[in-house]
Parts: sequence; structure tokens; C-alpha cells
Amino acid sequence: MTLPNFQEFLATLSPETITEIMEDAKSKCEASESFGPGGQICSISWTVSLELLALYHVRLQESL
Repeated sequence: MTLPNFQEFLATLSPETITEIMEDAKSKCEASESFGPGGQICSISWTVSLELLALYHVRLQESL
């Protein structure tokens, strides 16, 4: 079984989807200001990573 290429998946993300992900990360970042700058970086990274993973998971389910 060959899994879909992740780079190809990234190329399918629309500018609107990317904006939605980044806006969600920004709102979570603002909520984590009490953790300091390091907390904000972690919050953004965590949010973007999880949202991309979720979208890729959907793509995998559709392709299998």
C-alpha cells in the first residue's frame, strides 16, 4: 500500500484553508499570552500541526 504524498497534499490546500488554519492558530496564540512568548510559539505550532494532520487524515481515509 502506498500512502499519498504529503507534498502533493500540501499543494491541494487552498489559500482559504490556510487562512482558516492560521486564524485559528492566532486566536489560540492570543489565548496563551499568559505563557509568555515561548507559549505563543508552541500554541501556534501545535495548532497548525494538528489541523494539517487532521486534514491529511481525511485525505488518507478518502484514498484508502
